[in-house]
Amino acid sequence: MNVRRSLLLLSLLCVLCLGATLACSKVSPTAPSGTTINLSANPGRISSATGTSAITAILVKSNGSPVNPGTVVHFDTNLGTLSPAEATTDSSGTARTTLTGDGRVGMATVHASTGAIAAVMVMVQIGSLGASLSLQANPSSIPESGGTIQLIALVRDDQGTPLTGANVNFSSQVGTLRSGGGLLQTDATGRATDQVKVSASDVSALGANTFTVGAQTAGAMGALTSQTFTVNIARAPVASFSFVIQTGTRTVAFTDTSSPKATKWLWDFGDGQQSSAQNPVHTFPATPGSFLVTLTASNAVGSGSVTQQVSFSTAQ
Repeated sequence: MNVRRSLLLLSLLCVLCLGATLACSKVSPTAPSGTTINLSANPGRISSATGTSAITAILVKSNGSPVNPGTVVHFDTNLGTLSPAEATTDSSGTARTTLTGDGRVGMATVHASTGAIAAVMVMVQIGSLGASLSLQANPSSIPESGGTIQLIALVRDDQGTPLTGANVNFSSQVGTLRSGGGLLQTDATGRATDQVKVSASDVSALGANTFTVGAQTAGAMGALTSQTFTVNIARAPVASFSFVIQTGTRTVAFTDTSSPKATKWLWDFGDGQQSSAQNPVHTFPATPGSFLVTLTASNAVGSGSVTQQVSFSTAQ
């Protein structure tokens, strides 16, 4: 009986030892102190906001050999998603995961850590940011009665390539934007378009002869890349002039001071003579009295007139 009991106890002990051995074999190995993590991303820049990059972590012991297979590595990121978020090393001490963009554009910071070993990081640019922005307005000039202006923004990345899917925000000093000031996206050619309608009352309230339109897009490190364009308001000239009588003579030098600038001039000197020069010099006849001189200044929009009196002393 004692022998049989001893054999039973011995068998039970063997079973317990085997169970303990199997349980121990299921525990993941840990990276020893002094282990370094070499983290890399390929590619380091994802052109599409939903593209992927292969993230590789290589764990090396202080003696230069790889860590034991099955060592757990934890990954995390501030932008995009990682799959898997936790991976184990292979025989070469390498653990892998994949970073996938989630539609947002920016710089992803990916970390890898294991046990008590300090986390390391690698940066991955997801999507492309606007490095340059050009803006055009067509037409670049509108009359006082107002009009519609087409706005075209071209966005390029830091490689000079037209950037697709970049957000652009247009603005205008006066008028109403078709977009309402909301975000628009560039097309396959890197262009985003909007239009602004400017009324006669908008122009009247502005008072100035120009106004600005603008566009901006997201640039690197959260900065904004902006551009502006100056649109002219084509107004009819407000005619005005100055004159100087040459001493002791009846010859007068006239200077056009109309604004905005005229393109055509008609002078009526009040003595039956006229001139189409911008700044004429005219000699009046030796007759008593004064002369009423009228300038009509014109441009493509319209014209304006003004009259001044030119008088001579009896000695002239």
